[in-house]
Amino acid sequence: MDYILMGVVTMATNVSSIVIMIPGLHHVKIGDYGNAQNVSAYVVLFLFVMLPALAPVALTSAFGSKSDSFLNKVNVYVTRHSRTITGLVCAAIAVYLFIGVIR
Repeated sequence: MDYILMGVVTMATNVSSIVIMIPGLHHVKIGDYGNAQNVSAYVVLFLFVMLPALAPVALTSAFGSKSDSFLNKVNVYVTRHSRTITGLVCAAIAVYLFIGVIR
């Protein structure tokens, strides 16, 4: 349980997570939605931001030690391609913000 809490706190205070959350929070704030839709949007936003911290825990909880080999393969892939992954995420956010500015 301590690791889950530490992962959530780390992801919630990570600068890249905050940058991802800002446009989402802005859209929910300016939107004319009801309370149920706002809560749903906040939950989805939270889950997307916390996915890197919660997915390994969920896999390990669901499959136990059988998930070790899969998580090790994911770790090797992400470590090898971290710059490309970071660049693609930043590019996607930039395109999204650019389209928002054009509108």
